[in-house]
Amino acid sequence: MILRLQDGRRIGVAEFGARTPLPVIYLHGFIGSRLEPGAAEIGAINIISFDRPGYGRTDLQRLPSLRAWGADVAESLVQLGVSECIVVGVSTGAPYALAVTAALGQRARKVILAGGIAGPEVLETAGGTAMALSLLGRRRSRTGRMLHRLLRIARATRLDRRLLARVVAGEREPLERQGLSPEVVHARLLQSFRTGNRRGLRGALADARLVAQPWDFSVAAVTTEVEILHGTDDAVVPPAHAHWYAAHLPRARLEMASGELHLSMCFRSAARIQQACRELAGPAILTGRPLAAAI
Repeated sequence: MILRLQDGRRIGVAEFGARTPLPVIYLHGFIGSRLEPGAAEIGAINIISFDRPGYGRTDLQRLPSLRAWGADVAESLVQLGVSECIVVGVSTGAPYALAVTAALGQRARKVILAGGIAGPEVLETAGGTAMALSLLGRRRSRTGRMLHRLLRIARATRLDRRLLARVVAGEREPLERQGLSPEVVHARLLQSFRTGNRRGLRGALADARLVAQPWDFSVAAVTTEVEILHGTDDAVVPPAHAHWYAAHLPRARLEMASGELHLSMCFRSAARIQQACRELAGPAILTGRPLAAAI
């Protein structure tokens, strides 16, 4: 579905499962989309997922801002009739999830960050694949321009299928340990990638430029309970990101999962999301129906 904000901008939304009193608000990873939650076997809980600015059906912001994105989602939830929620941010979705939480205040009952990227100073120093965001975010960076060109070529030539297959194959063992089929994961993530980037890589560049500069809201002002889930072997977003969050969030609880990589940790978080729904809203929140999206 598409929502219209008061200033006329459009926001793309997908809703999974039957509406419950406490839905999960999901902020997707880098080069993802509103369809990303469908890649996980996350059960029959209610998830409302947003395309971020420039991705899928969501317009770019006129003045890029994490704080303003939080206000955009808060306005959208009023249109959707959502009063309280659980907020989930995966990978690059983590700072966006916290910006949403800052805007919602007590309406956000809990936050879960899975494999989340931290502030720009960590992006630049912790290493890992996520460091590419810092390079992409520099407007005059030669390396950033090259990375953007490679991403654009991969999308245009359908090389994205093979590149994503290699990423998923690198995590085959931990994914299968969770009972997930790497082939199914690959197909669903590819669908999400192509949906989010059908108008080019505007969203990816907007992401990089926003998260790689100082954030315009205070992480320390987020007083909602935040669970930080991170894999000890994550080479995409190294554990230093998780420890930064634990040090800066007032009500943080850090869980380092031994042997988990980046994708596998993000998928493993599905069980914790389900558990949080049960704890906060009771077992009735699970409808027992298969997860399906209204988009």
